[in-house]
Formats: sequence, structure tokens, C-alpha cells
Amino acid sequence: MPRVGIIADDVLSLHHVQALLAEAGYPILLAITVDKVCEQRLQSRPVDVWVVELQSTDAGGAAVDLLYDNTEVLVLMGDGVPPVSDPEEHARWQRRLTEKLRDAGIVCGEEVLTEADNPFLTRAHEVAHDNHCATHVWVLAASMGGPDAVKEFLDNVSPDLPVAFVYAQHINDDFENLLAKVLGRNNQLKVSVCDDTNHVLRHGQVSIIPTDHAVQFLPMGKVYHTDKSWEPPFTPNLSQVIRSIAHQYKKHSGAIIFTGMSNDGIDGAVSMHEHGGEVWAQEPLSCVCSSMPEAALASGIVSITGTPKALANAIMQRFARHNPL
Repeated sequence: MPRVGIIADDVLSLHHVQALLAEAGYPILLAITVDKVCEQRLQSRPVDVWVVELQSTDAGGAAVDLLYDNTEVLVLMGDGVPPVSDPEEHARWQRRLTEKLRDAGIVCGEEVLTEADNPFLTRAHEVAHDNHCATHVWVLAASMGGPDAVKEFLDNVSPDLPVAFVYAQHINDDFENLLAKVLGRNNQLKVSVCDDTNHVLRHGQVSIIPTDHAVQFLPMGKVYHTDKSWEPPFTPNLSQVIRSIAHQYKKHSGAIIFTGMSNDGIDGAVSMHEHGGEVWAQEPLSCVCSSMPEAALASGIVSITGTPKALANAIMQRFARHNPL
């Protein structure tokens, strides 16, 4: 029976990889997070194959180099594990990995664990729940008049809503922290700027997108800070933000197009719709500038429209009626 070693970004990711490999019948000999990788650990147990699942190869580059320097067995590099709440993506991920293992001659016996009795998967869900990791992410996209509209929306949203909000607002540099303070008044949501490498999207929280560099969104609520600028001419680029969320969270995502000039965000909203996410828009008559909502409405992909307060009530009802998982 082949012996598998796993390296991943964090404990939650490790549980996911263990769970999906266990379902396929692969015994796990060693599982360590990227920050614990060292020569002693790599040589502590003889594995037949290493499975490395990192959201950003930049962040784990030193660990990967150390791994290659201290092993002569097969190393399979993946592209990170899928979100907790997406069983279809889990199944596709598992098929891709097991096919890679089989192509490399690493074959196990019959499947030994079902999803119901898989302790690794159970623990993964527990860790995700305990850490409030985002399983549903909605983008609040706005430009001119956006802060007032988004604040009215947030003031009418419960902090218990199983949704992480990402707020992308056309704004001048260095105003994000002031915006966070203003938005956090008179509500119980935690509002912060997504400005460091440890930022994680969590339910009941609002993450304001930085203007000075582009970010990408990864599984488990992780945010990857790139060294690139946003696609011109906007900072941040609303469509770029929405596309990244849509690509990662698919049907577990959504976008609300608030007041704003131009049609930024529309390309992203179309991508959101194509990935199975929902697109809502502020009612044009309630906007300071209605160009963005009108462009979204003209595209035919908007399912709900209303004032900011009405949109808040709608999202509360949306998650009250349906099981978020």
C-alpha cells in the first residue's frame, strides 16, 4: 500500500486533503503545514509520494525547495483544495488528484471510507465552523455614492448571517481605514481593510479591498496579495474582484451592484452569473449615480433590485429560507 505525505497551507487544508485521499483509500503517513516543514520532519518517515497543496507557491516556495532537496520520491504539486461547502468541486479535485497518482503508478486498493464515516472530513467541517471560514462570499461593488448606500445596507444586516462580504469601492488611496471606521458604526459587523497577508474572509465580517495592489481570492476564505496593480482604469477594478470571487466560490457567491458612475463591475457580474452566483442591483431611483446598476439591469442577469435597506432584507430572507450549505 503506498504511503502518502501531505503538505498544505494550514490545518484546515490538511484535513481536506486527508479526507479526500482517505475516501480514495490512500493511507496518510505524514501531514504537516507549510510552516512546519523542516529537514528533520521530511526525513522522519519514509513516504512513497508527497502531495503538496498550496494556495500560493510564492508563499510556500522555501518549503517546496526544502522538500525537493530532501526527498527522492514523487512530488505532486496541486492548485489548492476547494471550499468546504462545494461537494461537486471536491469530487472533481479528488478525481484529478487520484488520476495523477494512478498515472504515476501510485495505486491503492478499493475505497475504504465514505463521506459519512470519514473522520478527516468531519474534522475539516468542525475547524471551518470554529474559525468562521467563509463558505459564502458576496461582493458589494460601488462607486459614486457608494459609502452611504453600503452603510445603509450593512446597518440592516445581521452579524449572524452566514456570509462574508467583500466591499470593492472606487476610492482614493489611503482612505480605506477611514471607510472601515465609518462603515462599522451602528452595526455589529466587523469591518476591516484587507491589507495584510494573514487576512481571511469570515462570516459576519466585511473586508474592504485595497486600492494600491490587486488581490486574488483562494479557497478557505484566504486572500492572496499580489505585487501587481489593478487592471486600469479603476482602483480597485470591480470586475476583477467579482471575477475572482465568482471563479473561487461559484454558486456560493453573489454580487450586489450599488450606486456608481460608469459600467465597472458589469463584466465581473456576467462572470458571476455564468458561474452560478447571484447578481443583485440597487434600485436606480435610490442611487446618487445610477449608471452601474442600470448597466447591470440592462444585461438581464439581475435577479433582485431594491433600495439598500430592501436589499439587506432580501439577503436576510435568502439565507433564512435556504440551508447555506
